[in-house]
Amino acid sequence: MPGQYFILKFDFSAADRSPDVTEADQLLKTMIADDLKQFCKNYAMYLGGDAPKIILPNAPAASISRCVRLASEVLEDARRRGDKALADVRGVRMTAFI
Repeated sequence: MPGQYFILKFDFSAADRSPDVTEADQLLKTMIADDLKQFCKNYAMYLGGDAPKIILPNAPAASISRCVRLASEVLEDARRRGDKALADVRGVRMTAFI
Protein backbone atom coordinates (compact mmCIF):
# COMPACT_ATOMS: atom_id res chain seq x y z
CA MET A 1 0.00 0.00 0.00
CA PRO A 2 1.47 3.39 -1.01
CA GLY A 3 2.55 5.74 1.75
CA GLN A 4 3.38 3.10 4.33
CA TYR A 5 7.13 3.60 4.18
CA PHE A 6 9.81 6.17 3.54
CA ILE A 7 11.72 4.64 0.62
CA LEU A 8 15.53 4.59 0.75
CA LYS A 9 16.80 3.64 -2.73
CA PHE A 10 20.28 2.53 -3.67
CA ASP A 11 21.11 2.19 -7.36
CA PHE A 12 24.27 0.12 -7.55
CA SER A 13 23.89 -0.25 -11.32
CA ALA A 14 25.06 3.35 -11.64
CA ALA A 15 28.25 2.75 -9.66
CA ASP A 16 31.50 3.30 -11.52
CA ARG A 17 33.60 0.19 -11.51
CA SER A 18 37.33 0.40 -11.18
CA PRO A 19 39.95 -2.34 -11.08
CA ASP A 20 41.69 -0.28 -8.38
CA VAL A 21 40.21 -1.49 -5.09
CA THR A 22 40.84 1.77 -3.25
CA GLU A 23 39.20 3.81 -6.01
CA ALA A 24 36.25 1.40 -6.28
CA ASP A 25 35.77 1.60 -2.50
CA GLN A 26 35.67 5.40 -2.57
CA LEU A 27 33.32 5.48 -5.57
CA LEU A 28 30.92 3.12 -3.79
CA LYS A 29 31.01 5.21 -0.59
CA THR A 30 30.32 8.37 -2.60
CA MET A 31 27.39 6.73 -4.39
CA ILE A 32 25.86 5.55 -1.11
CA ALA A 33 26.31 9.00 0.45
CA ASP A 34 24.62 10.59 -2.60
CA ASP A 35 21.66 8.20 -2.32
CA LEU A 36 21.35 8.98 1.40
CA LYS A 37 21.40 12.72 0.68
CA GLN A 38 18.62 12.19 -1.87
CA PHE A 39 16.61 10.30 0.77
CA CYS A 40 17.02 13.23 3.16
CA LYS A 41 15.99 15.65 0.41
CA ASN A 42 12.94 13.56 -0.54
CA TYR A 43 11.68 13.56 3.06
CA ALA A 44 13.09 16.92 4.22
CA MET A 45 9.65 18.17 5.23
CA TYR A 46 9.54 15.36 7.81
CA LEU A 47 13.21 14.77 8.67
CA GLY A 48 14.24 18.42 8.76
CA GLY A 49 16.51 20.46 6.54
CA ASP A 50 19.62 19.54 8.53
CA ALA A 51 19.17 15.80 7.99
CA PRO A 52 21.96 15.52 5.36
CA LYS A 53 24.44 16.64 8.02
CA ILE A 54 24.16 13.23 9.71
CA ILE A 55 25.68 11.53 6.66
CA LEU A 56 29.33 10.55 7.05
CA PRO A 57 30.82 10.35 3.52
CA ASN A 58 33.36 7.64 4.41
CA ALA A 59 31.15 5.60 6.73
CA PRO A 60 28.20 4.27 4.71
CA ALA A 61 26.99 1.73 7.28
CA ALA A 62 26.91 4.32 10.06
CA SER A 63 25.21 6.81 7.75
CA ILE A 64 22.48 4.34 6.79
CA SER A 65 21.94 3.59 10.46
CA ARG A 66 21.74 7.29 11.30
CA CYS A 67 19.18 7.97 8.54
CA VAL A 68 16.97 5.06 9.57
CA ARG A 69 17.24 6.03 13.24
CA LEU A 70 16.30 9.65 12.45
CA ALA A 71 13.27 8.52 10.44
CA SER A 72 12.22 6.17 13.26
CA GLU A 73 12.52 8.96 15.83
CA VAL A 74 10.49 11.33 13.62
CA LEU A 75 7.76 8.71 13.19
CA GLU A 76 7.70 7.87 16.89
CA ASP A 77 7.40 11.54 17.77
CA ALA A 78 4.63 11.98 15.17
CA ARG A 79 2.68 9.09 16.69
CA ARG A 80 2.95 10.62 20.16
CA ARG A 81 1.64 13.92 18.80
CA GLY A 82 -1.13 12.25 16.79
CA ASP A 83 0.23 13.62 13.50
CA LYS A 84 -2.26 12.49 10.84
CA ALA A 85 0.16 13.09 7.93
CA LEU A 86 2.49 10.36 9.22
CA ALA A 87 -0.12 8.12 10.86
CA ASP A 88 0.18 5.33 8.28
CA VAL A 89 3.96 5.44 7.78
CA ARG A 90 5.47 2.33 9.35
CA GLY A 91 9.17 3.01 8.84
CA VAL A 92 11.88 2.93 6.20
CA ARG A 93 12.00 0.45 3.36
CA MET A 94 15.32 0.02 1.60
CA THR A 95 15.48 -1.00 -2.03
CA ALA A 96 18.55 -1.73 -4.09
CA PHE A 97 19.04 -1.91 -7.83
CA ILE A 98 22.03 -3.84 -9.09
